Amino acid sequence: MARSRPSPSRWVSGSQSIRCKPLGLFLVLKAFNAVFNKKKEEAEEAPAEPTTKVCPYCQSEISIKAVRCPQCTSKLEGFPEIND
Repeated sequence: MARSRPSPSRWVSGSQSIRCKPLGLFLVLKAFNAVFNKKKEEAEEAPAEPTTKVCPYCQSEISIKAVRCPQCTSKLEGFPEIND
């Protein structure tokens, strides 16, 4: 038996789907990259809170929670008296 050839309308729809797949993939990846880059930019914009400060007496870098400077042992301003 001889095989019948598919109708020309089937050829067109098949070739369109072959051409649309790369375009669809491109659009999906483009949207994904736009969202990913936006989130990355937002993360870079937020400044991190400082973890150190400078001693006003000896100019050494100390912890932000320090009450006394470990280098010059001077009492830092803005902290209540600590009774030992």
